[in-house]
Amino acid sequence: MADDPKQKELIRKISESFQAAQTRMAELRQAVQRNSDLSQIQSTSAFIMRERDRALRNLGEAVWKEVEAGRLALPESLAESLDAVRRVDAKVEGHRKEIADILDEGAQTAERLQGKNRGSQSSLAPGAKKR
Repeated sequence: MADDPKQKELIRKISESFQAAQTRMAELRQAVQRNSDLSQIQSTSAFIMRERDRALRNLGEAVWKEVEAGRLALPESLAESLDAVRRVDAKVEGHRKEIADILDEGAQTAERLQGKNRGSQSSLAPGAKKR
C-alpha cells in the first residue's frame, strides 16, 4: 500500500500543505511581533509627548508669573498671545466669582432655613396628640 501512487500523491499534498501552513504561521508571528513593536513605540511616543506638554505648560506658567509680576518683558510679537491669556484669565476669574456667589447664596439660604426650623417643631417628630 505504501507504493500506491494515489497514497503517495496524497501524502505529498498533505506535506506541502503542512509546510505552507508552517510558513504562513511564521509570517503571522512576524507580523504580530511587528505590530507589537509598533504599538510599544507609539505608546512610548505618546508618553514622551505628554511629558513634553507638561514641561511646556510648566515653562509657560513660570514665564506668565514673571510677566504678571513685572519681572519679565516679552517681545511685542507675543502681545496677541499675552492678550489671549489675559482674556482667559478674566473669564476664569469671572467664573470663580459666579461659583462663589452661588455658594454664598446657598449658605445664606441654609442659614435662613435652619433659623426657621429652630423655632418650630420638625414635621418628622410631631408632638403628642391630645385625645
